[in-house]
Amino acid sequence: MSKFKRYRKIAPCIWNDEKFRSVSNEAKLVTFFLLTHPTLTQLGALRGNMPGLSFELGMELKDFEKAFREVLRRDCPRRSV
Repeated sequence: MSKFKRYRKIAPCIWNDEKFRSVSNEAKLVTFFLLTHPTLTQLGALRGNMPGLSFELGMELKDFEKAFREVLRRDCPRRSV
């Protein structure tokens, strides 16, 4: 297993990001889930669909979709943060 598949770097300064701090806790969880998902490629591609991702995270689909939309709407930090 490559090092990339086992570790993801998320800078601690994410907590100082105004956009990230302004989203709900559910949106923060979805953000971390998407940034650290085991199938995320080095290019940032993730293969999945809403029902599958919500199931993996243990969230109801409607709650996952709401949090996901919030992340997109607020343009939460990406991997480069």
